[in-house]
Amino acid sequence: VPVRSVENDRVFSRLTYADDYNGGALYTEYIEPLVSHLRHPLAGCVKKDSFSGTFGRKEDRLMVFTRSYVLPRPDLFHFSPESRSFLFDAGASSWKTGAGGPSLSILDDLWSRHGINFDKIEAWEGATSEKDFYSSLPSVHKDRVWYHQAWISSDPNEHDPSKPFIPGVIRNSTTKDDYVFFKLDIDSKSVETGTVDYLLSGNNSDIEYIDEFAWEHHIRQNYIMAARGWCPGGCDYEKSSLDSYNYFLELRRRGVR
Repeated sequence: VPVRSVENDRVFSRLTYADDYNGGALYTEYIEPLVSHLRHPLAGCVKKDSFSGTFGRKEDRLMVFTRSYVLPRPDLFHFSPESRSFLFDAGASSWKTGAGGPSLSILDDLWSRHGINFDKIEAWEGATSEKDFYSSLPSVHKDRVWYHQAWISSDPNEHDPSKPFIPGVIRNSTTKDDYVFFKLDIDSKSVETGTVDYLLSGNNSDIEYIDEFAWEHHIRQNYIMAARGWCPGGCDYEKSSLDSYNYFLELRRRGVR
């Protein structure tokens, strides 16, 4: 985690919080800046063959898919001592593999290195059977990981176990004093943006249960996505990078990292 400095203040965005469990003392956390294509700053800058050969890479895959630019919350000192930590992952087909690299094992390992050990991890994906998922899960994690083979919904009125509405699951499973990480990546623009629009609508309090939110806004204008053939199927042709910035800016204004 970068330390507070004048130079880092120029590079990173910042969130300032009041610590309710320490007399309201203010503290500042760095967070990734909302610039460019919203990935690693070097994504798209590496020559096509730079990572071929020994590394077995094609194009700049390493920089496109690396999570090394992500800044986890440095600690949980501002949470209640009774708080629990949750990871909800919509779009996780395996514990240790994935098209762009696994999300569950990477997030669990990275967050634990920053002092955040998830008490419960719950994941959903429609195409992977529970048998296949659990076969990828190391036995050491089986007492805190739950997986469901199910497509998710962006409509709270459609919620049922076979098509869950994840913000509702989070609200019913956690408290506002818990630490909640919600990752949404199912490559369905309507379900993803529908879920985010619901959280930001102001017609509900579900966003107050979420502390950290990871989401890839699939838009045609994002040149990293377009150049790699990720569109047209999963991309929104009507929204732009400005919409992406505004989505994440509003999430941050609501206190969600």
